[in-house]
Amino acid sequence: MLLIRFIALFPFWWMYRWADFLGWLAFRVIGYRKAVVIDNIRKSFPEKSDKEAKQIARRFYRNLGDIIVESLKILGLSEKQLQKRVTYKNYHVLENRLKEGKSVIVMTPHSGNWEWLLLACSYLLVKSGFGVDAVYKPLSSSFFDKLMIKIRSKFGADPTPMNQVLRNVITRKKSGEVRVIAMVADQRPLPNESNYWTTFLHQDTPFFIGSERIARKVNFPVVYTSIRRVRRGYYEVNFQEIADPPYPKPPSSEAHPIIEKFAQLIEKDIQDAPDQWLWSHKRWKHKRVF
Repeated sequence: MLLIRFIALFPFWWMYRWADFLGWLAFRVIGYRKAVVIDNIRKSFPEKSDKEAKQIARRFYRNLGDIIVESLKILGLSEKQLQKRVTYKNYHVLENRLKEGKSVIVMTPHSGNWEWLLLACSYLLVKSGFGVDAVYKPLSSSFFDKLMIKIRSKFGADPTPMNQVLRNVITRKKSGEVRVIAMVADQRPLPNESNYWTTFLHQDTPFFIGSERIARKVNFPVVYTSIRRVRRGYYEVNFQEIADPPYPKPPSSEAHPIIEKFAQLIEKDIQDAPDQWLWSHKRWKHKRVF
């Protein structure tokens, strides 16, 4: 941990040299999930040529290198550096709900640098007196689990294990706390989990439904929050409303309009900046069983 803290003190230009090396190593030498990445891109963009798909893949690995070093850099990042490197668009969409005394569920994808997204949002929100619960899945390695908790709580967010979310939300609602519940919600569900299937990037795709279930149970508004790299080391965070209570009853038990809207917003962001999504994730490993 001390070594990582020391590395985090190095300047950005030095760290980006390592990012370039890591991206090159992952793509050219190790071939880290290269077949998965290119196959995912080809199926998601059938209109693109093989050359175009490989160009997106190369830029993805460069982005992946940036994510790794930028995440480590968080431990040495100052508030002044964060303010300089992140701008916000439509922040009022989230802020207005909180000022009305409503806790908000924030849904976000693995795009841009989602660790910096949590950092940037928790900096704004905690400074304004609002708590942030950062939902995460504990890692099997205790060292890396502790490291990620340290990174994610840098500016005041409270990392919350997935299996404790609903209980915490209900408890804090009863106490009158106004908080943001932040979920990176585009992971692949396991086959035995409840999920919602929809067409996403031209493919039959499952999504977790937990965020919608929680929103409906506690009547919290839902906001989509994304982060996009505008140039190296600089980001723009954007907020868009997904849903606001009271919620009408879905037309059927299989319908999940909040999740459907979330999927549509992710797809639009991926189409606008395809290299910034996490293509190495085996998103379409499982097939629907009818």
